[in-house]
Amino acid sequence: MVTQTHETRIMGQSMAPRRVLASEARGQLERDTLTAMIAGMSADNFLLGDLLDICPAECFVTPFAQPIAEALDILRKSGAKQNMVTLAVQMRERWALDRDRWIQPDLVWLSETAGSPWGLRSSAEAFARKLVNEHRRAELHASLLQVAAEADVYGVDVCEVAERARKVADEALEGQPTSNGMSHILERIREKLDSPQALRRVETPWGNLNRVLRGGLLPGELVVLAARPGLGKTAMAVNVALDVAERGMGVLFVSCEMSEESLACRMISQVGRIDGRFFREGLAATGQIRASIDIAMEHIGALPMSIVERSTVPMCPREVRRLARGVGNLGLVVVDYLQLLHPDERNTSREREVAEMSRSFKQLAMDLQVPVLLLSQLNRSSEEGQREPRVSDLRESGAIEQDADIILLLHTRSIDRSQATPQVKCIVGKSRSTGTGAAWLRFRKEFSLFEEGTPWNEPARAAVTNDL
Repeated sequence: MVTQTHETRIMGQSMAPRRVLASEARGQLERDTLTAMIAGMSADNFLLGDLLDICPAECFVTPFAQPIAEALDILRKSGAKQNMVTLAVQMRERWALDRDRWIQPDLVWLSETAGSPWGLRSSAEAFARKLVNEHRRAELHASLLQVAAEADVYGVDVCEVAERARKVADEALEGQPTSNGMSHILERIREKLDSPQALRRVETPWGNLNRVLRGGLLPGELVVLAARPGLGKTAMAVNVALDVAERGMGVLFVSCEMSEESLACRMISQVGRIDGRFFREGLAATGQIRASIDIAMEHIGALPMSIVERSTVPMCPREVRRLARGVGNLGLVVVDYLQLLHPDERNTSREREVAEMSRSFKQLAMDLQVPVLLLSQLNRSSEEGQREPRVSDLRESGAIEQDADIILLLHTRSIDRSQATPQVKCIVGKSRSTGTGAAWLRFRKEFSLFEEGTPWNEPARAAVTNDL
């Protein structure tokens, strides 16, 4: 027999009224929403369907409201004329078939409801959105309580508890309704036309590449940067990240390959034009070089950039999303690189795992309205015959090509790779809005720095093709 302590009795006494009040408030909200639906459906043939799209019948859970909501949903799907009479007939037919589940229509209540002033679309939509938000809040609360209860009973590892709770929260946020009315969309377009600063375009450090991309990277775009190992993917991503941070926008750099110290050393080399051998080989630094290092470190330390090398849980798209939400004035997310990440959910097919991760990063870019620079490996077949890489060479999944808005492929001729400053062709293999093309860069290996370059045996220019 369990003995109830004084503390638990006090807690029970204080919590019980809250549950009663919450139940009463939920019941009243469901009644108000039903009233708005019934009052407005006769005057507006589309109102009932629109409201049930916002607030489905399963959001009604009280014994009074739930059968009426189901009857309204059945009436909407039947195609019959939507008014109080057809609703009463629908409810009476259901009640005759199953009196334990359905309720007999209250004609007095229905007639009073039909004449309610809440039938205006604005009022009805306000009630529907409030109810669906309350329903999702209650579901989230119940799910989190279940996670906590399982941890208490089974002693689940704290990292696993945090990951499961984060997954529950993310699912709740992804289900939140959003307003997609044309007026809101057109207003945003008008703001961008009137104020170019509102576009928050992210330019790259290279004018030739910006011309191919018609100005740079746009918010909501997934940009895939791919190359074979050793061609400078990480260095190029660091170049872009530093340039964005120097413009005052926040940058999240997630590294699954290099340590945070190695990345920071590359940044110091780029900013201070300091040979990377001083960091790799431990060469003695003269006073002048040390002063340059200190100046570069001070400059980088003031930038709004975060580098994440490891986390308390395996790095996965959901963890990247959590970290990105914590960066103020976020302007860019860099992930290095896709094939080293862990999927949110394990799958027997590696191709399926990579496809789901690729889609997650596209959704992240759209949700946060920032470009996501996702690094990726290319297949070995891209080196066959010394040919230039193609988007079909992306490793492990064709879904990457489908999800990406822009695909950048780095290519260097084999005879140039041994040089200290090889010429690199940056191929825009895909761009949804600008067409494909190429820009030539020069990779200064000692500084891990990409600069403007010139085509092989050609004048300096950027080749652009319009194949939209």
